[in-house]
Amino acid sequence: TWNTGHHHNQTDDMKAVIVEDNPGAVNVLKSFLKEYPGSIDVCGVASNIESAKKIIRDQQPDLWLLDIRLHDTLVFSLFQELGAGVVEKAAIIFLTAYYEPKYIHEALKVSALDFIVKPIDRDQLFVVLDKAKERIAKTDLLSRIAKLEEGIRVVTAGVINKRIPIHRV
Repeated sequence: TWNTGHHHNQTDDMKAVIVEDNPGAVNVLKSFLKEYPGSIDVCGVASNIESAKKIIRDQQPDLWLLDIRLHDTLVFSLFQELGAGVVEKAAIIFLTAYYEPKYIHEALKVSALDFIVKPIDRDQLFVVLDKAKERIAKTDLLSRIAKLEEGIRVVTAGVINKRIPIHRV
């Protein structure tokens, strides 16, 4: 009913990218994502900022599972490079080896949904994925409404600017 040929079909498919430099953690995540009731398609795995950027630009995943620390860089630089428009559309979940308060405000700036402290707990992950799914559905709806409003504004502006004599026959 709200389907306007947007990149989302009304199925429960979520497209996910995993940005994590530990292969063990990647495998755990992948197996949990397979078990998740709503289907999640992992469209890419990156172990550094550069490849993460490429996957996100090419695949436009809805869901980003991001390890805060990649080797000796922090994942936050990814956001600056991708720009706010791309980041705002995503449901972002941070994975962290230990709860690091100094990163919390960084994460909140990019409207993260949640932190998951490793080792990853399946049930906790599922709760967060439910939240992500809700957020994606809502963002989807909001972005379509925004597009519609923008369209109406453009048309209205055109009418006003051209001073089109609407009522004259």
